[in-house]
Amino acid sequence: MNAPGLGTWYWASSAFHSFSYAFGRPPPPYSVGPVIQPKPASNFLPRPLAGAAEVVAFVGAAALLEHRYLVGAFTPHEAALGFLLGGVGVEELTGLLLERFGGDHVRTLLVAVSTIEVHLSHRWQSMSMDLNGYLAVLATEATTLAAAAEEAGLGANVPTCPGWSVADLVLHLGEVHRWATATVASNATKLSDVPTDYLGAVPEAADAIHWFRDGATKLCDTLAAADPSIDYAVFLHDPMTPHLLFWARRQTMETSMHRVDAESAGRPVHRLRPRRRRRRIDEFLTGFLPRSRTTLHTETPRNLQIAPDYSDRRWTVSIGPELPVTTRQASAADCTITGSASDIYLALWNRTSVDSLCITGDRSMIDLLRDNVRIRWG
Repeated sequence: MNAPGLGTWYWASSAFHSFSYAFGRPPPPYSVGPVIQPKPASNFLPRPLAGAAEVVAFVGAAALLEHRYLVGAFTPHEAALGFLLGGVGVEELTGLLLERFGGDHVRTLLVAVSTIEVHLSHRWQSMSMDLNGYLAVLATEATTLAAAAEEAGLGANVPTCPGWSVADLVLHLGEVHRWATATVASNATKLSDVPTDYLGAVPEAADAIHWFRDGATKLCDTLAAADPSIDYAVFLHDPMTPHLLFWARRQTMETSMHRVDAESAGRPVHRLRPRRRRRRIDEFLTGFLPRSRTTLHTETPRNLQIAPDYSDRRWTVSIGPELPVTTRQASAADCTITGSASDIYLALWNRTSVDSLCITGDRSMIDLLRDNVRIRWG
């Protein structure tokens, strides 16, 4: 029998973290260190299904869904199915099940899966479980980003961030991590209370990756030890509570997006992790988009609907002379965007084109949004 490859151990580590959250065992200390990145197991499998743990989770989830279809009941398996879907993602699972069951059956399964996801999110996910989940992803994404930066070289251009080099990217995210760390570590309840000396000495370019890794590790450790009862300062519209989770989620998503940027400089870009794609879309549409500094306006009120594939989640963005408003429901729209949640999210952030999306109605609506919602640091 062959010894497990690096890819197997990498994904087995992810599974260990997931089991730790589910059954209350604290995960090991967070560390963002150099790793040898595994090669994808197949050109046809996106990252979430490219390793042993994800394949096992997919097979298990598919079997439970088939049991539901044949028997008509989920009750004995709700927790197991919810756990497996957390590792695989409804989007990937449903896409592959289309071949097995056909469209009508999959639509039936989607209703059941969505119901279970909502049910389990209230019944099984405590604050500590969600925090640990964010921190594990944050540490993994930071590690992957650092490895991609080393592979590309600090002088390489970053195609998804025109005008930036890999060194610019690493230094930027290292600064953001230190600012977030200072906000939480100082128990700041207003952004004006954050210590102004949070950055410290900026390293020479040659030491940027080590400096970044150190900052990411300190961020994870600070968030893990923080008091969740404190109303830390936040900067987005409609932030999640407790505010500690806001910071864990925001920094996880910031790091994931910049991991995409780092990979674009020299290696294939892996898709975003399945479990939080729709949360990413929700944060963009309900948090970033309605901020007072936005230039997203139209003279005549218009509606843009975002409708990810394999999901019943819908968002309607109402754009007019005043601040844009996002509602978490479907409404009559002048333009509707459909596609994978990952592709939608990356397109909203101008990390990829809209070519992979299905756009019905007035295409200028999505162009208007992409041109006018660009976040600047500083």
